[in-house]
Amino acid sequence: MMDSSAAEGVANKVGQEGNGDASSAAEVKKKPSDAISLDQVLFMSGYASEPRGVFRQKKRMEDNMDFLLKDEKVNSTCSWFAIVEDDAYVNMTLVAEKLACLDPAKPRYLGSLYSTSDTPAYGKTLFVHGDMIVLSKPALARVVAANDRCQIGDGRNENSDVILAQCLVQYEKKEGLEKMRALQLFRVAHDNTHYNDSKEYEAAPIKLLQRFKKPQCLDVVHKVVGRQAMRAVHEHMQKFGGCPMKRERLFNSMSEAIRTEARSAVGKGEC
Repeated sequence: MMDSSAAEGVANKVGQEGNGDASSAAEVKKKPSDAISLDQVLFMSGYASEPRGVFRQKKRMEDNMDFLLKDEKVNSTCSWFAIVEDDAYVNMTLVAEKLACLDPAKPRYLGSLYSTSDTPAYGKTLFVHGDMIVLSKPALARVVAANDRCQIGDGRNENSDVILAQCLVQYEKKEGLEKMRALQLFRVAHDNTHYNDSKEYEAAPIKLLQRFKKPQCLDVVHKVVGRQAMRAVHEHMQKFGGCPMKRERLFNSMSEAIRTEARSAVGKGEC
């Protein structure tokens, strides 16, 4: 879900909506700025979720990414691509503000950073959690190329975010490419508990947000299941107004490599 300022700017939607097949994308009106703005970040849903939190992958993640890569209008307009689960609340303004200070010409694989357990084939794999995966255009191209050799989300299991990371490891090793590191971008409130009752799902996000003194400074809230819960989270966030943190402090949630880059861009007046 978008925050209110971003929602008012939605100009066009691409893909299918309303039938449980989460394959929508939003192109947002431009605002006068030399920095990355919301119109240059395309948000696309990667999954559809049931009230009990079980993913139904009617449209696979790689189909969405392949569409993004091939669509001429999207490629001429967008610098960043965000694949979002439909049970994630996204503060689009803050996300775009962070991306404005990063170079989209570099291969970037960003979001909330997690690690798998140690496996014989891949070791401990760092991956970006599927609630929201942000890719630069070069990163998107690499992910799609990796997918040609390793099917993502093909029904073997629901953890497509892990499969994506492992496919990248396999592809980069085979092609002799420098590893594209998964990096932390977000300040996130994350509760992945699976409840047995829809009322519990509706109440859980607000209980989660009450732990934060400045919830309006969160980039992503997950898991927010159902329209009522999403509306409640949005209304709760709106009570606090805009995030009072200075931009440099917002960068504290980012991995060191991109945090340094972002602060340098601010110092040079580039964002």
